[in-house]
Amino acid sequence: MRLLTIAKPAAAILGRRWQSTVQSTLTQPWLQQWFPTGITFAMAYGSGVFKQVGHVRNQNTMVDLIFAVEDPITWHEANIRANPTHYSGLASLGVEAVVKVHNLGAAKLYYNPYVTVDGMLIKYGVMSASDLLQDLDEWSSLYTSGRLHKPVHVITATDACKQAMEHNLKSAFTTACLLCPEHFDETQLFEAIASLSYSGDPRMVVGESKGKVASIVQGSFQGFRDLYSPYYDLTLNKHARNEYVTLDNVKKLPSNLLNQLRDAGWDATTIPSESVVRTALQAIVKQSAVTQSIKGVLTAGPVRAAVYAKEKLMKTFA
Repeated sequence: MRLLTIAKPAAAILGRRWQSTVQSTLTQPWLQQWFPTGITFAMAYGSGVFKQVGHVRNQNTMVDLIFAVEDPITWHEANIRANPTHYSGLASLGVEAVVKVHNLGAAKLYYNPYVTVDGMLIKYGVMSASDLLQDLDEWSSLYTSGRLHKPVHVITATDACKQAMEHNLKSAFTTACLLCPEHFDETQLFEAIASLSYSGDPRMVVGESKGKVASIVQGSFQGFRDLYSPYYDLTLNKHARNEYVTLDNVKKLPSNLLNQLRDAGWDATTIPSESVVRTALQAIVKQSAVTQSIKGVLTAGPVRAAVYAKEKLMKTFA
C-alpha cells in the first residue's frame, strides 16, 4: 500500500515534467529550424502533449501537431525538398499529387505521421490558413476546430486566428450546454465539450480507448476551466442550462451546424433538443473523420498506416 501511495504522485510528476518539456521545446524558433517558412498557425495537441488519465507514454507515443500555411502548394514543395523522408511514396508523383490528396474531404488536412524531428516522434498535419479560419467560424468539418475545443499548446497564431479561436470556444460552450442536463456541473460540461468532435467518428467504436472523453477531461481539468470559465459562474457548483442557452445565441452558432440542425428537423423557432443536436454533430464529424482515415493510408504509406492501425486497435481493446 505504501508503494502505491508513492507511485501515483511520482507518475503525476513525471507526466507534468514531460508536458513541460514538450511545450518548452515546441516553440516558434523550433518551427523555423525544422520546417519551411510560411506557417501562420501551429499547435500541438493530444496525449503526446497533455496528460490523459490511463494513458502511459512510451517511445512510440507521437506528439500531434497541426500547421496552417498561406499557400499549401508552395509550402509542400519546399518541405518535400527540405524533409523528403517525411512523405510517403505519394510525393514521388509530385507536389500536385500531394496537394490533390491534401484537398480531399472537408477537413482538408495532409498528415505526415511517424516522423522523428529533433529526437521527438511527431505526426504533423498541414492545412491552408483560409481553411482553418473557415472551420473555426463555420464548423465546416469540426476536425481542427474540434481539437481546439480542448486544451492545446499554441506555438504561433495570427490575430485573425486568435479571434476565430475565441468564437470557436464560445460556440463549443453553447453547443455543449444543449447536450447537458437541465442542471449540470463542470465535469458534465467539460465532457460534453470534449465529446463534440467525436460524435459520429467511427474511430470511437474501433480505434480509440474506452472512456477517452473522461480521461481527456480528468487529465486537463484545469485547462478546460481556463478556457471556458469566462462563459460561466465559477462560484456555482451547479449550473442551470436555461441561463446559458437562448434561442438568440443558438442562432449565432456556426453556419454549418445550423444547416445540419435544420436537416435534422429543427424548425429554428425553438431551442433544439439534445437528440437533434447530436444528429447534426454526427453528420458533420462522420464525413470528415471517414475521409481523413482513408487519406491516412495514402499520406502515411502502407507500412506506417499499418503500424498506426495496430496502435489504434490496441487502444480499443486495452
